[in-house]
Amino acid sequence: MRQDAMTGFEGATMRLTRGAEGVARLIIETPGPMNTLSAAVHADLARALAAVEADASVTGLILTSAREDFVVGADIGEFAGLFALEEAEIAARCRALNEGFRALEDLRVPTVAAMPGMALGGGLELALCCDARVLSESGRVGLPEVSLGVFPGLGGTVRVPRLAGVARALEMIVSGRPVDAAQACAAGLVTVTAPPDALETAAERLLAGLIAFGDWRQARAVKRAPVADRDPALFAAARNADRSGPHQPAARMAIDLVERSAAMDRAGAQEAECLGFAQVATTRAAASLTQMFFAQRAVAKAAKAAAAGAAAPARAGVLGAGIMGGGIAYTLALSGIEVRLGDMPAARSTRRERRSKGSSRAKPGAAGSMPPPAPPSGPASPAPPRPRASRRPGWSSRPWSSGSG
Repeated sequence: MRQDAMTGFEGATMRLTRGAEGVARLIIETPGPMNTLSAAVHADLARALAAVEADASVTGLILTSAREDFVVGADIGEFAGLFALEEAEIAARCRALNEGFRALEDLRVPTVAAMPGMALGGGLELALCCDARVLSESGRVGLPEVSLGVFPGLGGTVRVPRLAGVARALEMIVSGRPVDAAQACAAGLVTVTAPPDALETAAERLLAGLIAFGDWRQARAVKRAPVADRDPALFAAARNADRSGPHQPAARMAIDLVERSAAMDRAGAQEAECLGFAQVATTRAAASLTQMFFAQRAVAKAAKAAAAGAAAPARAGVLGAGIMGGGIAYTLALSGIEVRLGDMPAARSTRRERRSKGSSRAKPGAAGSMPPPAPPSGPASPAPPRPRASRRPGWSSRPWSSGSG
């Protein structure tokens, strides 16, 4: 870390600079291809905000990114250790992280988040701590935590309902789907949008307006108060629309949490969120979905490594000539690969028996059965190319089968 009299700060994940008229910039650039929230980011954020607080010459802060995206969420690599903790320990960790975010929200000077690209999960929660937000016109924001079996734990269930309303907040949290810049602006999640090359200028202009007119304190008051519209019908509609099922409790738990905390002030709502996040993080669904995420990432990495420099195969073999095996063989053949399609005699006999039973139960045109399809009215379509099948002794080799396998 390097800190000097000009409020300069340089950490492992961000740097702080001060320009003309006392405007400071906090620029996030974490190790790796994209910005993610890690323990190092939270530590650097605390140090940088302390430096701003200590320098009376700073009149405003712009929070931005050195990358094409703002912050794409939490560092998933740290989730395994977090989820392995006891529920009380997770809640305590959540409180500590939220304290760092509140330091940004309660900073003595106005703040603006300049967001290029995507701001997802904790990245959006970080930006919402600022008094105003500028999003690139090509950017997107979202809360995708439900895909890992949890819900936002850094103020997302607190600030989004107060800024965008209950209906939009629940839709984003329950579905996990991001929204584009125009939708985010209409909902109140961002203040203005700007072309990517004009993002910094728009942020400077917005911050100058906050400094001149002082209405940033009013924006903070909205986020500290209870939710204005707490119509029970909004929560009932969200429950009726939820299709997550009994084994994926995160969405339902999030709806219950937002309904409980909507009537609370910021402190009460954040405490409820920490307790709720600790509870959902210890569910079997969260453990399973997180493990599946790591497994998918490991498989993709291994596949990429295995394919690096590998030549395309000239021939391939597929065991099982049913629907699945035939589809695989067909795909390979379309790529110009010679296919050997094999079927075991027992499997072939079983499929033949199933087809025979099916045809005896429902003959074409018989009463109670579906009539045979009418011939197409237009010209006949050419038959798709068939895989080239080579025969192996003792196996049945054929290009297609209507059975399963």
